[in-house]
Amino acid sequence: PADRKQIARHLIEKILATVQNKTEYLDVAIHWAGGFTSHHELIRPVGRYEQLRDFEQLKTRVLQLADERKSARKIAEVLNAEGFRPAKNRATFSRLTVRDLLRHLGRIGRCSWGKKELKLKPDEWLVSGLAKELKIPTSTVHSWIKRGWVHAEREASRFNRFIIWADADELARLRRLHVCPRRNDLHHPFPVELTSPKPRPLPEQSTDAN
Repeated sequence: PADRKQIARHLIEKILATVQNKTEYLDVAIHWAGGFTSHHELIRPVGRYEQLRDFEQLKTRVLQLADERKSARKIAEVLNAEGFRPAKNRATFSRLTVRDLLRHLGRIGRCSWGKKELKLKPDEWLVSGLAKELKIPTSTVHSWIKRGWVHAEREASRFNRFIIWADADELARLRRLHVCPRRNDLHHPFPVELTSPKPRPLPEQSTDAN
């Protein structure tokens, strides 16, 4: 790798990158030694769907498929087949990213959870509720659950939803985690104190005499 970098420094004079109208597309011009300039189009990560170059076409297509009562999984398959891409530089849509997009568009229907209301205890959240409280995508919450960065358990019913425990301190930690820049460390991209949930209080035991 060091040799390749040294060779590149001798071959390339400069690189100019220009964002196309604040979208995910970059125009890149590489000025090579000897006077030749090559031009390339690259895709960069963007944080919001509105930044996608084809957002209006994507929005129209998603709502059309939702009106046709397609499931989130089926919508994802259609979008992928038609060449649409989600935000944040993900390669393809999944049922979770489709649900996230439909919530973002304010659409409630078959592709949202559409399940009966659950009576949550204090400081308990469903994935969608926590995402709304923190103003983040539901896919981010699912990623935290997978990594063990939040207290989450499956609901004891056929719906099998995740129930997350997060009090005020935990909400503050998760907000800091969401805005924290990644570090160049594959194993610890974020500070440990931001990825370690605090112990959850034990349920109060009844003190009534038998």
